[in-house]
This record gives sequence, C-alpha cells and structure tokens, in this order.
Amino acid sequence: MTARTILAGLFAAGVLVGGKADAYVNVPTLLPQPLIAYQPIQMRVEYGFDHLLVEYPVDPAMFPRVTRSGQTIRVEMFGMDYSNTSPFDPIPPSERTVPLGSFPAGVYSVELVMASPLPGGAFEYTVLHTVPAVIRGEAEPVTLPTGNWRSAFLLSVGLVLLGIAAMRRHGGAQR
Repeated sequence: MTARTILAGLFAAGVLVGGKADAYVNVPTLLPQPLIAYQPIQMRVEYGFDHLLVEYPVDPAMFPRVTRSGQTIRVEMFGMDYSNTSPFDPIPPSERTVPLGSFPAGVYSVELVMASPLPGGAFEYTVLHTVPAVIRGEAEPVTLPTGNWRSAFLLSVGLVLLGIAAMRRHGGAQR
C-alpha cells in the first residue's frame, strides 16, 4: 500500500465517523426586522445533518411551545439529536418558522430549546441557542377629530379652503 492510499483511507474513515462536525442547528433569525412592539414576530431556524426539529407525533399541539417569563422568551421545539447513530443517513438541510406572538417594547432574550423524548414520556430540555431581541416602541397613532359628523364636515371644509388658498397663491390650476 502506498502512503497516498493510507491517507485516503484515513480521510474517508474520518469523514464517516467524524460526522459531528457537520451537525448543526443554526442561530435562529427573528422576523420581520426591525422588531416592532405588538407586531407579530416569527423565529426561523435552520438545522440538519444529525439534528431534527419536527412536530411532536403524539400531540402536535404540544410543540412548539412559546412562553415568556420576564424578559425571556422560551421557544421549545420537539427534536432529536442523532449524532450517536449511523452517520450514513444524514438529515437534509431543513428550516422551520415558528410564530412567537407579539410583545411590548423592550430588550428580550429568546431561547431556542430542544425537547427530546426520554423513556416513560418525559422530556430532556437542551438550550441550543440564546439570541437577543430588541423590540422597538410602536409609532404614535395619528388621530383625526372625527367624533361626530360636524367635526368631519368642518375638517372637510377646512381642507377645501386650504386647497383653494394654495391654488390662488400659485396662480390657479396648471394647464
């Protein structure tokens, strides 16, 4: 055997056995950006190779579960880590988007947590990532005085008079 053949064999064995380097659950992305108070927020997470984040087959309504405690938003997703199983069946790159809800303005920590099944129906919870979320305050709403038909009428007359004054100032309508 040549040295090149031995090195190629060692490299192939390292790729097959050392699949852990390709395991991933990427840092989640919060959408839409910028985050605005009381607007719906979603979390997108990409995963693959030996991590799987799927719907819980026993009770699909159980996961994902989103809870808030103070300034921490916890997102629990049912999943499994297949890193201790055969590296010959990798999970293809996948993506899930989870609605988180809407929150007041503030600085939050969003935890992505994988809930893995244990014997007896219990779960093991593993924090995969924690990302900061800065939710900006909402813009002040503009309110018009439309308490009744009289104020709506006065507003309309005022706008017409402003339009006439503008037209006179600029010499009438352009032709």
